[in-house]
Amino acid sequence: MKDKEIQLIAVEKVLKEMLMAEEYVRGWNASWYEQCADAYSSDLCCMGESDILDFQEKYHDHYVL
Repeated sequence: MKDKEIQLIAVEKVLKEMLMAEEYVRGWNASWYEQCADAYSSDLCCMGESDILDFQEKYHDHYVL
């Protein structure tokens, strides 16, 4: 099995667990907020600071770059 296949399987399992947790928490009439911090991408390296701030705002500060 290749590394990418293993990563895909791991991501699928994590997403499944997250959905199960979401269903469980909804039973409490509760909610939560997710935020991705220190995310990096080669596409972001070409962006200026104002573009990055616009990107963060576009996604309601879900990403903190």
